[in-house]
Amino acid sequence: MARKFYALFLILSLTILVAPIGAYQPIRDEIPVMIPKAIAVSKLWDFPTGDMVAGSPAVIDLDKDGTNEILIGSNDGRLYCLSHLGTEEWSFNGGGWIASSPTIADLDDDGTLEIIVGFDNKAYCISHTGTEEWSYTTGGDMTSGASVGDLDDDGTLEILFGSWDNKTYCLDHEGNLEWTFETGHMITAVPALADLNNDGTLEVIVGSFDNTTYCLDHLGVQEWNYTTEGMISVSAAIADIDNDDDLEILFGSTDYKVYCLNHTGGSEWNYTTGYIIYATPICVDLDGDYTLEVLVGSYDAKMYCLSHTGTKEWEYVTPDFIACTATIADLDNDNTFEILFGNGEYYVDGTLFCLSHTGTLEFSYAVGDLIFGSPTIADLENDGVMEIIFGSYDYKVYCLELVGPTESGDAPWYTYQGTYSRTGRMDVDGDLICDITEDYYNTDPEDYDSDNDDLDDWTEIYFEGTDPNDADSDNDNLDDGEEVNTYGTDPLDDDTDSDTLTDGDEINLYFTDPLVADADLDTDEDGLTNVEEVDTYGTDPEVNDTDGDGYTDGDEVGNGTDPLDPDVYPTLESPAWFSTAMGIGDLALIVVTIVFLVKRKKKKYD
Repeated sequence: MARKFYALFLILSLTILVAPIGAYQPIRDEIPVMIPKAIAVSKLWDFPTGDMVAGSPAVIDLDKDGTNEILIGSNDGRLYCLSHLGTEEWSFNGGGWIASSPTIADLDDDGTLEIIVGFDNKAYCISHTGTEEWSYTTGGDMTSGASVGDLDDDGTLEILFGSWDNKTYCLDHEGNLEWTFETGHMITAVPALADLNNDGTLEVIVGSFDNTTYCLDHLGVQEWNYTTEGMISVSAAIADIDNDDDLEILFGSTDYKVYCLNHTGGSEWNYTTGYIIYATPICVDLDGDYTLEVLVGSYDAKMYCLSHTGTKEWEYVTPDFIACTATIADLDNDNTFEILFGNGEYYVDGTLFCLSHTGTLEFSYAVGDLIFGSPTIADLENDGVMEIIFGSYDYKVYCLELVGPTESGDAPWYTYQGTYSRTGRMDVDGDLICDITEDYYNTDPEDYDSDNDDLDDWTEIYFEGTDPNDADSDNDNLDDGEEVNTYGTDPLDDDTDSDTLTDGDEINLYFTDPLVADADLDTDEDGLTNVEEVDTYGTDPEVNDTDGDGYTDGDEVGNGTDPLDPDVYPTLESPAWFSTAMGIGDLALIVVTIVFLVKRKKKKYD
């Protein structure tokens, strides 16, 4: 029991130093009237862990077998990898409790994904099979989780995280320290990343319990800071909320306020809620006006929707405190977004809420304890309909399926801190790559298929290894999408069957099988191999008389005539059809002669 209170103390970031819990009682008598449910959910499965689950899960196909895995940590000291059916595939025991959310990236560019997660005072890098690749020890507990980005534009990724030793750490992709930045108090926020000044390198935005949000350059040098009246325990979100081509920074504080700063650190606005804020604000265009709304939950038990200018558009009142950061998706593909978040009171109960874009309740789902980590929204079963996966302090991981929708739409903020890179940035085009990481891959953040080859950018980068900016990666005159989805050929090999005929030529010109090494075969039985017909003579390997002059291509080649010109053919021999006809004629003459002689002999004896 004491350990759980210690864990709560860590995760909720010294709440008692700000205001006693008893000083505020959440409103319980202002719950909006239920509307008819357009969307409902049912439990697909749950998975029991050995302790509280505080982080947000990641859902990804780790082993490239066509089904997704779920990665989530528990305070029992294990990172769990679950199958899409909710069964354990493996777990990694780091020895300490996990309050952070796993971060996913291909750090070493080997085509497999690494997992970054914090245990006690260590950041671990774990392989896709659950083995340790490296770890880095800090001077304090690591509850913040990590973000990943190419800070210095050198083509390799850096890992950023905070610690209870008051420092922000930057590691290279192999786990070596690049720099640290020390603040005046502990850090529980995930560093957010953005190129705020358009210089081609990324800034790092991180808040500290010293009441200050810091902006650091890619070398860890402070560019500016902004001080509030309360501790900053949660991560920032970064977006161009007013559509002016400059980014804004949004974060909450224990002084009850949501802050919006401009890209140089100046205040644009702030909004005061009824209590402390432990949830990260998120940004999305809910009403289609080309500016973004800001959604943030507060310990006053309300979910707030604010305009890009900081005015309240609506609020939704729940029965209990909200410490959970919301996530966003179009669950039913109706071109409007749903908002998902959890709440709860410690040791009592918790509820997952789904609101419409106008702030009305779509559905709710009750569990046995507080929901602290953001729900993750993903198409777990690859059937076009999203599932909702989240953990609870009741020791369980839940997977809910939608009842009603037959198809889901976009999900621009589908997990904690937006994407599995945890950068505090949206995924506008829905390709699973956050907008800042698209710059790393040189892809279009507003187009899920940058090269229009019918393969989304993430599929090209991770699953196929093709160039997301080149529709025909192997230059065989077939788009990568055609090769993968239609013909089953290798989009990285212009001659999949190694028969010296390119895949494009086999499919588009010669109509041979690009998956069978048939170059040395004689498909049309004309005495020429397929490769001779294609590469040497230009004849059709599936038609034995390409020019239709009665002579096979092999006969013409053997006699020195053009197998492509019907008016030029061998003169020393009759064509095959003539020889056949003559043979039939000779046989007929013999038969007629025999019949005549038989009749004559019979007449003589008569």
